[in-house]
Amino acid sequence: MKRRISPARVIVLLIIFALLLFVVSLLFIVGEWIFEAAWAFMSGWFSYPARVIPKISYNIEMILCGLGAFGMALFFSHRLLKWLAEYAPLIPSPWPFRFTAYLSFLLLSMFGTSIAMTGIIHQTAWLARSDSITSSRNMALVTVQKNNAKDLAGDLLMEAIDHPQHKYPASLAEFIIENEEEILSDSLLCPFDKGGDAPWLYPAASKSLGGRFPVIISPRPNHQDLIIVAFSDGSVETHPFNELPSEVAFYFE
Repeated sequence: MKRRISPARVIVLLIIFALLLFVVSLLFIVGEWIFEAAWAFMSGWFSYPARVIPKISYNIEMILCGLGAFGMALFFSHRLLKWLAEYAPLIPSPWPFRFTAYLSFLLLSMFGTSIAMTGIIHQTAWLARSDSITSSRNMALVTVQKNNAKDLAGDLLMEAIDHPQHKYPASLAEFIIENEEEILSDSLLCPFDKGGDAPWLYPAASKSLGGRFPVIISPRPNHQDLIIVAFSDGSVETHPFNELPSEVAFYFE
């Protein structure tokens, strides 16, 4: 006899599946940053002792004072617990010294753990906002932008090769409409335009193959004040907005 799955169990399974799908999607979106942050966090602790230990200065008086205070606390704590054990039926009597030592080191461990956790949270927040993570993430965005430009320029080049006169399409908008299914959607528009409606500049319109000239140019600087340019020879370059080559600066005059 086949077991029937109750509707409640089906709903629970669907909810679990949806949650897993959400988590996987979230990791896919921000996974690169998470791995970079985790690597910076983990690798930073290995080099930290090598940087800090040589700079530590030891104060013998403070060390002896701390050891003396700990010894006195241990002695008087043991005396107090030994006295309590004689009158409290739930406490073993005679109270052994090792129990006092266990409790003392447990308290020290908890104190050190709380300080360490505070330091870990502080360092994690600092690393997440550090220049190493930010610059690495920015470089990854620039790479995506350059790849998008290269993909679209490559599609335009293939269209020019197939043209009877080996000319680039006359209109970028018409080319995108005609080849919407074959072109990667991410490369259609300027990849760093927050509004999502600014197309690439297209200086290669109706030009014949031969020579080296810009095919598409980003319409404005990106987050690093760089202009992305894809050339007819397949190369992709980035230039600061105030240091553009003449064949690119012409389109911003």
